[in-house]
Amino acid sequence: MMNLLYKATILVLLVLICSSCGEDFFTTTLEIDPPEHTDQLVTNAFLNIDDGKIEVAVSQTYSVVDVDQEFELVNDAEVILRNDQGLDQLVPASGQDFGFNYFADDIVSQGNTYELEVKYGSFNSRATASIPNLVTLYDFEFIEDGGIDSEGEDRSRVEFSFDDPEDEENYYELTIYMSNEGDPTLPSYATYTDTNDPSGSRGYNYQSLLISDASFDGERKRFKALMYPTTKEEVEGRLFVRWKVVSKEYFQYSKTLNIASELEDNPFATPVQIFTNFEGGIGIFSVYREKNYSVF
Repeated sequence: MMNLLYKATILVLLVLICSSCGEDFFTTTLEIDPPEHTDQLVTNAFLNIDDGKIEVAVSQTYSVVDVDQEFELVNDAEVILRNDQGLDQLVPASGQDFGFNYFADDIVSQGNTYELEVKYGSFNSRATASIPNLVTLYDFEFIEDGGIDSEGEDRSRVEFSFDDPEDEENYYELTIYMSNEGDPTLPSYATYTDTNDPSGSRGYNYQSLLISDASFDGERKRFKALMYPTTKEEVEGRLFVRWKVVSKEYFQYSKTLNIASELEDNPFATPVQIFTNFEGGIGIFSVYREKNYSVF
C-alpha cells in the first residue's frame, strides 16, 4: 500500500512540474541566431555534344530566414558558352519558366574543353568541362526471366557489352525505356532500371543507373541491367537503351544530390555537401555523349 501511495505522489509532482511550464511539455522553443548567408548564383547546365544542345537552369540561393521567398528561375542572366579554340556563343533564354530556362541547339562544335560563364547583376560564375570519349555498346540480349533484384523481386534483364578505355576514369549513365512506336526519337517512357552489378549505383535520376569503371578499367565489360518483368513479345521493337558517357563531375553531382534527397526528411542525418564545379557560384556544368540503342 505504501509503495502504491509513493508512486501516486511522484506522479502528481511530475504533473505539477510539467503544468507549471510556460509551454506545452512536448514543445521547446530555442532562440538561435541564423547563420550568416551570402546569396549565390545556382546554375545547372548540361551540354550534349552529340546532338549539339545545351540546357541551362539559372536561379539563386536564399537565406533560411526568407521563408516566404518562392523559388524562381532567373530569366535575364547572360549565359555564355566558350570553347578552347577561342569561339564563344550567347545561350538564349528559352522563354520557359520551369525546367531549363536557357536552351540552344547550335552550340560551338570545336575543341575539347568548354567554359560556361553566367552573369547576373553582381553575380559572375563560371565552370569548365571536357568532352569525354564516346564508348559504344554492342551484343545486346533480352532475357525474360532475368533473375531477382536486391529486394528478392523477379526481374527481366537486358545485357550488353562495351570496351572501357584504358587508364582513364570513365563514368556512364544508362536508362532503359520503351517507345510506343518503336522509334527512340518519338515520345517514350523510362522504365525503372536496377542492377546487381557492384559497379552500378543510383544517381539523382531515379529511373537511371550510374556506372563507374573503377573495378574494370580498360576491360571489356558485360553489363546486366534489370527491369520490371515483361515478355519478349511485349517489348520486341520497342525496347531501347539510352547510353550516356558522362564526366566525373556529373557522376559526383548526381551521387551527392541523390544522397541529399534521400536524407532530406531525416532530422538526425548529417548534412550532405552537394558537389559543385562552379567558381563564384554553385551548381554543375557537364558535357556528355549520348546515343540510343535498340535492344532488338
